Amino acid sequence: MEFKFQILSPDEWAYYSSLYNCDTLKADQNFLNSLANTYSLKVLHVAIKQKEDVYILTSFLIKDKKILSPNHYYYQFFWQNSNKSQWHHTEALYFLLDELKKSYKAINVRLPISVKDIRPFKWHGFTIETRYTLVKYLNDGKLHKNLSRILKHDVTVNGYKFETNTFWKESLAFHDKELKNFKFAETYIRQVIRWFYALQKANLAYTFNVFYKDEFVSSIIAIVDEKDKKAYFPLIGTVKEHSSKGISSFLYQYALNQLKDLGVEKVDLYGADMREIAMFKQKFEPELQNFYVAKYSVYNNKLQNLIMYLKTFVKKIVR
Repeated sequence: MEFKFQILSPDEWAYYSSLYNCDTLKADQNFLNSLANTYSLKVLHVAIKQKEDVYILTSFLIKDKKILSPNHYYYQFFWQNSNKSQWHHTEALYFLLDELKKSYKAINVRLPISVKDIRPFKWHGFTIETRYTLVKYLNDGKLHKNLSRILKHDVTVNGYKFETNTFWKESLAFHDKELKNFKFAETYIRQVIRWFYALQKANLAYTFNVFYKDEFVSSIIAIVDEKDKKAYFPLIGTVKEHSSKGISSFLYQYALNQLKDLGVEKVDLYGADMREIAMFKQKFEPELQNFYVAKYSVYNNKLQNLIMYLKTFVKKIVR
């Protein structure tokens, strides 16, 4: 099966992503450019074709001879032609990885939930990490009974005020402080906050905030994909004194309702790999889903091949 590796210009990328109806947030030029500009990277658009028939469309963030995944909020954009068979998908992906390895000495991709067949990555010597996330479907009607009891209270009577898309500067300053409390590196925090500023300017993010008697006490930042009717909750924080009053739960419910009114059908809540955070988010009856992080480096691949050779050699001697 003869495939062709084609690097696409921004105009060609826009044409193909629109033609195949896959111009979602992760394929959006503004979204990709916001990451590239924040992390000093370049965007590489790729199509895998057989003659003029497109099998795969994907974008990578690159620097020097490396393909990078800049932060743990970013999923790789990856589209496969649904009109092709499973084996065609596998062969096309194998070809794509073979071509990438010719030009890049290190590859780190955070695959979307939709990618389930990771065999081509394994066959090419990638190391695979299984990660988990929680996806809340907004039309399922499920709500944990304990949370239902909490949400019966009217906290607005007690001085709490909920707002959408206001006080962006204060919201990002609040999350900057929260990330520092989690002991993230200064450089990492600075880049993440700068990225959300860029998303806000491109109208790709919302902020949902809670005030208590004019004091800023809780906030969620959501990345919103209107095309795919999906949103993501990368950042949430609540002042400790108000967390014990269940304000985080009220804010979650407020944000989910606001997004549902906007036409969003599902929300990726993140955080399923961290026990304490997952326990809280599980109250909203989300669905546990897994995804993969695939990593490759020339050095590690050579080392693995050497180890395999030595193991085979030792077995022959023992026999």
